[in-house]
Amino acid sequence: MKKSELTQILTILRNNYNNFAFDDFKEALWFDMLKDLPDGAGLANVRQHIMTNKYPPTIADIRQVESNNYQQLRVETAERFAELEQWKREAVPLPEHLIPKSLRSGGEDDE
Repeated sequence: MKKSELTQILTILRNNYNNFAFDDFKEALWFDMLKDLPDGAGLANVRQHIMTNKYPPTIADIRQVESNNYQQLRVETAERFAELEQWKREAVPLPEHLIPKSLRSGGEDDE
């Protein structure tokens, strides 16, 4: 996370929550605790928090949203299942000469 993203986050929080205040110390602390988040992740997590919580977030709230984004996991899982279904539809049968005789239709060995 860049310092400019944190400034944007703190401004959004101050404007959304009347009881949210920050000073230089709080800004430095939040930056130290959130600087390892990927660019844009902190802002996305704050937006998610604002949509679902009437109380201002803590640092842990911002980090937890990033690691427990249930909706994102659902989307990724659905995409993966769709990909597997596509592979199943596009799969070609194994050539007969590569199938062990014991597994061929009929199940009898012709050896």
